[in-house]
Amino acid sequence: MAAHTLRGHLHALTVLVVAALWPLYLMTPTHAEEPEEDDATALPRVPAVDRICPDVIPFDPAPDAAPEPWLAAVHDFATGRGVTVAVIDTGVAQHPMLNVVDGRDVIGERLGESAADITVGPFDDCDRHGTIVAGRIASIAPDVEIISIKQTTAITNNQHQDPGGNLATMIDAISIALDMKADVINLSVVACAPDEHTAAVARQQLAAVIDRAEAQGTVVVAASGNNSPNCQPGDTIFPGADPRVVSVSALDSPRLPAQYALPPHNVEQLIAAQGHVPYGLDPRGEGFIEAFAPAGPREEAKPIIGTSFAAPIITGIVAALKQRHPNASTEEFRQHLFHNSDPATGYISPVHAVTSPLSSTAKEEKTTQAIELSTTHRPRSWESALSPGSTALAALIAGGCLGVSLLAMATASPRQKLHKDNDAAGKT
Repeated sequence: MAAHTLRGHLHALTVLVVAALWPLYLMTPTHAEEPEEDDATALPRVPAVDRICPDVIPFDPAPDAAPEPWLAAVHDFATGRGVTVAVIDTGVAQHPMLNVVDGRDVIGERLGESAADITVGPFDDCDRHGTIVAGRIASIAPDVEIISIKQTTAITNNQHQDPGGNLATMIDAISIALDMKADVINLSVVACAPDEHTAAVARQQLAAVIDRAEAQGTVVVAASGNNSPNCQPGDTIFPGADPRVVSVSALDSPRLPAQYALPPHNVEQLIAAQGHVPYGLDPRGEGFIEAFAPAGPREEAKPIIGTSFAAPIITGIVAALKQRHPNASTEEFRQHLFHNSDPATGYISPVHAVTSPLSSTAKEEKTTQAIELSTTHRPRSWESALSPGSTALAALIAGGCLGVSLLAMATASPRQKLHKDNDAAGKT
């Protein structure tokens, strides 16, 4: 019964979650810890730490919360079973609603013993960002196996070490994910290049690892980034600037693009998902949080909003498609997503995308009829789920203080540091 209740809550955490991490380069995480598991082969627990993580506002969903009917329709066809997803982020906690099977702590490996007060392993998510992202993925594909690759954090007591990521660490993290045989890679962190020279160098550096992902059949999904001082319109945003990466923007509703979200590099291949997370998984326990607590007496609680949490919805869809079509190519998956997206907003109905035949041809020019088709396949429950009071909006969250979607991970100039997207309500 307990397992059934947990699964019900997980199903309810759906496509409405994600996003709003604070300025990516700051990567301000919020919280992390170790959930219990009854599997004898469970991974080692994260040891207790003395680090102080930012507070959050807990949320207790109604115990009888019912999953959205459209989610059940998706899960009737696929749950992501047998598919491995690498979450390159701030760490993913071993929450009981997540199937975290392995991990690597890139920060710890890079900084060595001096990282002791910055990170205690890949399942430590003081930022809460990575856990939220993972929960978002699991809402669509609850049976996926998650690999946590921790490559950045904004929470540190060591002012002499920079735990933030850059383009080089992003590339290393992608390589690690490929070494660990990930079928899908989610990057809710991005690197922003403000000038053409830097963009050209970054494009060349990233191309080799994406070549490898293509050869291995691994689909790479990334946030398009949030508009912020560190990532601005006109910047070249990585890894989404590579046309082989599925770049995901954010929506306020299925028909309304979020103003804080940056468009994908190729606007003709627009893909987007809900960027608001009403509540998500708490990395420090077994429950949920609905917002990040105020940072000071004159500040307000920070909502969970941003492209960081839009990307994992698409990642969940790809994981479900991978289960259904294990022999399809990365290009076939990309074209299927483009073919099933609304040309005006980029919205993709998870039900329609997962249940329809795989599109192996290039994306066709869409007409009003195509737009009507995507709306037809979107259950009415989606509309009510958009209400802040709806338990259907439940979304696994772990990015906490990371108010946006990790944006600037690049190298060289200050603006090229790894960023999480800024949140929509108070982007920094």
